[in-house]
Amino acid sequence: MEHVIEFDAAYDQRDKGGGIHGVTIRFVAKEDNKAITFVIYTHWMLPGIDFPGWEPMPADLGYHSPRPMYEGQTSLEDCPYTGGVCYYDGTSLGAQEPFDILRRDGLESLWKYLDETYEDRFCRGGGVSGKVRTQRCHHKL
Repeated sequence: MEHVIEFDAAYDQRDKGGGIHGVTIRFVAKEDNKAITFVIYTHWMLPGIDFPGWEPMPADLGYHSPRPMYEGQTSLEDCPYTGGVCYYDGTSLGAQEPFDILRRDGLESLWKYLDETYEDRFCRGGGVSGKVRTQRCHHKL
């Protein structure tokens, strides 16, 4: 299992009719063109933009699959984790648990949680509808 931490820079696009956003941190557990991603919005804004009292928040726990995980699932294009077509789904409420694990137990425990989530989603048939084809995984947790 490959583990990657990605950072997306903060931005201020108000002069272009857009908005502002702080740094985003994405933890990725990936293998065989499939991935589990956990996203945190840090609220670390560009210098000069102040949001007092805003703390980092869990934003998303999701999966990226090259095949649909449930009937009728629509695809996205150009996914960096699948290498092309992607069937993605995620949950903001489900992001609280890995956020708590990271804060309480640290990075290695987070990776273990994401690896187990990968195993549940892709290897044990844990699709949203419960009708996913079970696949054998080639890694060991």
